[in-house]
Order: sequence, then structure tokens, then C-alpha cells
Amino acid sequence: MIKAKIISEVVGSPQEHVNKTLNLILEKLKERNGINIDEERLFEAQKMEDKPLFSGFLEYAISIENLDNLIDFCFD
Repeated sequence: MIKAKIISEVVGSPQEHVNKTLNLILEKLKERNGINIDEERLFEAQKMEDKPLFSGFLEYAISIENLDNLIDFCFD
């Protein structure tokens, strides 16, 4: 079993779209075979300073069954 801690950031506009996309990333990750989510924290989108954009991110820890699944995850 391979363990990894990952941060995924989404930047965009409007704020609702950024939050929806963060939740979609988490849902799709939960559906993947060979990957288990051990911990997850979602930080909802906040307005960026001096820009008309919003930024939100996910922090999560995962367990991956093998190296092939890790490579698939990294490049998908």
C-alpha cells in the first residue's frame, strides 16, 4: 500500500463553480478503484486579493494499492 498526502487547488469564477468543482473532484476520487481516502478537508472558495477570481482547495490523504494506480492518479 502506498500512502500520499495531496493538495488540489481550483481557481476560477464564479465562487459557486469553484466550490462545485472541488466537490466533484472529491466525488470522482471516491469512485476510483484502487484508491482509498483516509482523510479529507475541503476549504471553500475565497476571493483572491486584487483579482476577480476565487480560490479553494482540498487536502486529503490517500492509500493506493499499487504503483500503476499511483501513476494513473498523477496523470489523470
